Amino acid sequence: MSQTTQPSGEESAELRELIDALCADTMTCEQRDRLDTLLRDNPQNQSFYLSYLNVHAQLHWELRSGLPDPAVLPTQASVSAEQLESAVLGSLRETMGRDGLDEARRNSGNRSRWTLAAAVLVMIAAGTVTALVWKPWDNGRGGRAAQPHVAKLIDGAAAEWSDEGPAPNVGDSLPEGELHLLKGFAELELTGGAVVLLEGPARLELLGPDRAFLHAGRLVARASGESAGFIVETDRASVLDVGTEFGVEVSPSGTTVVQVFDGAVVARYHSRDSDSAASRELTAGRACEIANGNGSRPRELDFVPQRFVRRLPKPDERGGAPNRPYNQPRFDTVHIVPAPPNVTIDGDLSDWDTSGMFRSACDDPYGGNYYVEASMMYDRRQVYIGAHVGDPAPLCNVIDPQLVPGKGWRGGGVQIRLSTDRNLKWPLSAVSRDGAVLEKRPLGPEDANDRLVHLTMWRFEPEQRPCLFIEYGMDSEPTAVNPSGYRGAFRRDEDGRGYTLEYAIDWELLAAGDDPPQAGDELAAAWTVHWSDPGGQSWRGHLVDVIDAEETAADKGMGRWTFVRAATWGKAIYHSTGNLPTETIREIEGE
Repeated sequence: MSQTTQPSGEESAELRELIDALCADTMTCEQRDRLDTLLRDNPQNQSFYLSYLNVHAQLHWELRSGLPDPAVLPTQASVSAEQLESAVLGSLRETMGRDGLDEARRNSGNRSRWTLAAAVLVMIAAGTVTALVWKPWDNGRGGRAAQPHVAKLIDGAAAEWSDEGPAPNVGDSLPEGELHLLKGFAELELTGGAVVLLEGPARLELLGPDRAFLHAGRLVARASGESAGFIVETDRASVLDVGTEFGVEVSPSGTTVVQVFDGAVVARYHSRDSDSAASRELTAGRACEIANGNGSRPRELDFVPQRFVRRLPKPDERGGAPNRPYNQPRFDTVHIVPAPPNVTIDGDLSDWDTSGMFRSACDDPYGGNYYVEASMMYDRRQVYIGAHVGDPAPLCNVIDPQLVPGKGWRGGGVQIRLSTDRNLKWPLSAVSRDGAVLEKRPLGPEDANDRLVHLTMWRFEPEQRPCLFIEYGMDSEPTAVNPSGYRGAFRRDEDGRGYTLEYAIDWELLAAGDDPPQAGDELAAAWTVHWSDPGGQSWRGHLVDVIDAEETAADKGMGRWTFVRAATWGKAIYHSTGNLPTETIREIEGE
């Protein structure tokens, strides 16, 4: 047995007494606090503590699985005794399986050796630990029988699943295997107790009740108490969660990003070209990027709260029906009237000609709170977009346009799809890449026409900035983020139950500066309004209107979506005069 290094004097006797109490499982809270004090920043006491407990481990540890490799344990982070025990139980559960762990507990006769294991872990971690990281290549896929069900789908928002297999429904139990989420969000509760919020598009492979492999996309994992021991793996890192909350992202290039919201993790990483491994500790409020190739070191990133969605609103919080968060479309046409002179972009539409306005609302019982009153105008230079949006949590969008502009809609805002090509009359036939696959045809020139534009408008609240994200063509390439050539303004309602949006966007910015839409044109357009949770980053629901109802109602799979098939867009009529009679709008309204 190893020789211990003795502290001197009265401290040695006190330390030995405290360790004996720990091993006997009789330690009080006061004794535990005193032990933490003696060990903190005292290498001599730490060395004695480790050696002493190592002796006990050799005498009492009878389980062949042993402890996790000390080399993979972190060195700093504060944690409670309950979390320490959860760490050990989680690691043993991973090594032995839940049934094997329960059997070992029954055979042990008392809890002292489990507490002893936690004590050894706490010393290895210099008195502290909150998350352990396992070797990425030890993926645990063999040596244990597959669980019949390892998770349950407990919630989802506009979740669309790959047609490679049956789409799960909320409440379904899920076996081990891969989940391919094309769009939206899915919240899973694993049988081990951890909760995972998956953000589409993403591919997640369930490997067991306590382990999952993220092949692509984003997730946020939460684990505490009995659920401690949950492992998230990627090609570049593998994280064992112990009472923490953290996000993991795998980019198309394979780069892994880890961000910690609560507690701490140690991101263990390696190169495919090397058997060596290293680790990087991250505490709450920190993030890092682990890139591909040749053992490159992780790069520290700024902590960005909106990088991950952490919470999925409950169905009764959304702006639409729980199972169908959409409205019944009421319009197939938007009437665009000439703009009066001297319109001021200030979030006040009192100087507008709103005679072409349409009003659409989400299904009852939500329609009284979630609705839009929308108007459009034009002149030789620009198009004007105005809307009063009913929203119980208005103007809280925290989606950073410089970070994820394509997700700006997620925090609440307005999207408009618009044809500015006078040679493309309504209806359109252009499709996105996914639409071409559905229609079993190659992409054509109309599909890539940059005069089919997709506009996303929102206010980035941290900077009080009106944002504009433009995607050109049905394949949404190229794009522009807050380019010059637009003006925008938002104004919150006095009662805090909605807001007004007002934009003026140059035709040149919409690829139509040389030949903009003119009076008499009948082109194409579609409107979408999005709502979020009060945090401004979790999608809550939306309405879609000014569409071809027959096209969107047809059973065409994803082809019913306006961003997939332009045939779903409604008609946009450019009038030569304003002050339209009321019956103009009523004539196109339908239930």
